[in-house]
Formats: sequence, C-alpha cells, structure tokens
Amino acid sequence: MQYDKRKNPEILIYKKNTLPYKILLLSILAEVVYLASILDNMIASFMLGITIMVNILILFTMFTCAIKINMYNEFWNKIGFTVGIYLLLRIIIFIPFILKPVDRLEIITLSSIVQCALVFSASVISLIQTRKRRQAIKKNK
Repeated sequence: MQYDKRKNPEILIYKKNTLPYKILLLSILAEVVYLASILDNMIASFMLGITIMVNILILFTMFTCAIKINMYNEFWNKIGFTVGIYLLLRIIIFIPFILKPVDRLEIITLSSIVQCALVFSASVISLIQTRKRRQAIKKNK
C-alpha cells in the first residue's frame, strides 16, 4: 500500500519546508561566485573592506533565513524578501554605477540575477507553503 502525501493535508503539519531551503542554499552558492568574481576585480581600498563585510552579512542572513524557512518561520520569509530586494538594488545600482567591473562583468551580473531569482522564488514558495500549513493546522483544531 502506497501512501499519497497529496491526499492528506495533515502531512503538512509535520513535513519540513525543504524546497525553499534547498533553493536558498543554491543562492548562497551564487553569492559565493559573485563574491569571488568581484573581489578579483576590486582594487585594495576602503571599499573592499566594506564589500567583504556586507557580503559576509548577506551570507549569514541567507543561511539563517534558509534554516528558519525550513521550519516555516514567516518572519524569516519576510527577511528573504528583503534580501531579494537588496539583491535587486545591487544589480541595478551597485554593479553598474559603484563597482564598474572591467573583467568578468557577465559572471558578476549573471550570478547576481540568478541569486535574486532564487531568493525571490524561495520566498514565494515558502510563503505559499506556510499559508497551506497554517490552514491545515486550523482545519485540524
């Protein structure tokens, strides 16, 4: 006898939110590619230190967000949207106007776009699954 998870909405109460978690881990990989590419282009200056600190903060936030989204934490879902907005602004403002990379522009831009898309998709999927889970919990009470 095979058990079908789709037929029983009660399974949502105990199942972890793994798809957005895995997507956010992929976006962390895209951030590492972005960071390695821009650090290769930057001149050693004060801006280099700020860039490293901001990217460490982003990596920490994204990892924490992935862990918390795995447990259906809605607050960290909103943090994921905020990180996605930051990444979008980074694509629009930081890369072309502040960083102005000479080499590897395609890699830097592509990794940023992929990362932004992954973060937004993980946040949307998590929001949908969190709402479904909340409805299942209310239904079972």
